[in-house]
Amino acid sequence: MQRNTRHSPSRLNRRAALGGAGAAAAALGLGHLDRATAQDATPITAGHPLVGTWLIMSPPGATAATFGADGSAELGWAISYVDPAFPDRDVVFNTPGMGTWEPLDEHKAHFTVVGVLSDAKGTYLGTATLQGYPLVAADGQTFTDMEPEGQITVRNAANAIVSDQGAFAAGVTATRMTPNSVVFPEGIPVAGTPTG
Repeated sequence: MQRNTRHSPSRLNRRAALGGAGAAAAALGLGHLDRATAQDATPITAGHPLVGTWLIMSPPGATAATFGADGSAELGWAISYVDPAFPDRDVVFNTPGMGTWEPLDEHKAHFTVVGVLSDAKGTYLGTATLQGYPLVAADGQTFTDMEPEGQITVRNAANAIVSDQGAFAAGVTATRMTPNSVVFPEGIPVAGTPTG
């Protein structure tokens, strides 16, 4: 009796499947390396003079802000204030503004941060989004924001815009903070304040 040797098509399919799985695993592995390499790359914000912590003086008062080399931004403004957008609340509380920034050129940048708003009982009221355009001086120790595009947008709990304040930032100034130096601008004497 003659024996015919036949190759089972299932073995070929198994080999092809294993080879395909190996190729897919290798591709996924290489893709993973590409993403890791991209994450480790130096962001374009790293060498910008805005990177650091600043004392900002604005019409409402002083604010501390940090602009990270990774493009993150944090503004630590007053924790409570009276907001005409919420006339039924005596006071509105807000979280620090958290967000991102990007360079526009060698000295100018654009940032956007969002703070979460609540009332004295902890009821969520909405958010405040702040955009600014700081321009860092050539010495890297101060910046100003004179742009009319800077704005604060307040949204209620349903995300509807209840206040849109443009050109708020015109006249904002800031000085770089270091562990041994925080520069406050000279104050204007107030009636009844000792001067000596």
